[in-house]
Amino acid sequence: MTVAKLRASYTFSASVLQRFNAVVPQEERSREMEEPMKQALAAREAELERVAEAFMTDPAFAECRQDANLWDATVADGLGNANRTCAVNKVAAGKYLDAHRSASQA
Repeated sequence: MTVAKLRASYTFSASVLQRFNAVVPQEERSREMEEPMKQALAAREAELERVAEAFMTDPAFAECRQDANLWDATVADGLGNANRTCAVNKVAAGKYLDAHRSASQA
């Protein structure tokens, strides 16, 4: 299985890029740049995992976890158009109540 390759454009200071190009052969440059990128990704992902672990286990976040569970329960409740549906229902309910009040006062 071949790995997809993408071409990227980044801006470096001229002196650093000129020195890099002078020292690192052209066929090795992409590989040399990929390693620091992998290290940066690993460091940032580790930080995100640390924050997620703290959120899931720290007692200080218990209320937040309860709120998140309540929101999770609404994901598949079929109310994707809740705002539109709610507005339509309010108008219909208002018309019904107005008609009912008028009829009962007559």
